Amino acid sequence: MTDDQLAEVPLAAIAAVRKMVAEGLVRQIREDAGLTQADIARKVGVGRSAVSQWEKARRIPSGRHSIKYAMAMAECLAVAEGMGEE
Repeated sequence: MTDDQLAEVPLAAIAAVRKMVAEGLVRQIREDAGLTQADIARKVGVGRSAVSQWEKARRIPSGRHSIKYAMAMAECLAVAEGMGEE
């Protein structure tokens, strides 16, 4: 992901992901999309343990990771919604 692409991510998307992390919703969203923590970690560029910490709300992603995580979670939501339409 380029810096230009990162700059285009709305701050509202990042705030929404941080709220989902705080409310403990991200694990369910990821699982509904059929993805593993390792899948998300690869998309974000972190280790699986970082994703685990985020899902448990022990840590909140920051900086570039926050943006990439927001985008990965948006993909998860889109996949999960698409599965529900079948």
